[in-house]
Amino acid sequence: MVISNNYQEWRGCQLEEIPKYAGGSKLRSLRLKAEIATQVEMSRKTGIAQCIISDLERGRRQLNPTWAKLIAEALGTPWQTLLSEVREEENQYAQEEK
Repeated sequence: MVISNNYQEWRGCQLEEIPKYAGGSKLRSLRLKAEIATQVEMSRKTGIAQCIISDLERGRRQLNPTWAKLIAEALGTPWQTLLSEVREEENQYAQEEK
């Protein structure tokens, strides 16, 4: 058995099979606007693993309410506002895809 270093091959799926979520660029811009320079710093402030922050910003994971609350607290914004801004970007992305 050959073990690949390619995560997608190891998981047995193709890259296009993994759903992409819009909204990550919004999270990144809000993080930078709040003067949180790195994902590691955001991880320390939220208690969310850096790899999850990375996945959220790259659109590999969808933001859930629990993470939204932690991230919003670190950004100094209400979590409902954060979640609605991310969802709005996702909707805009979906409209462009049509």
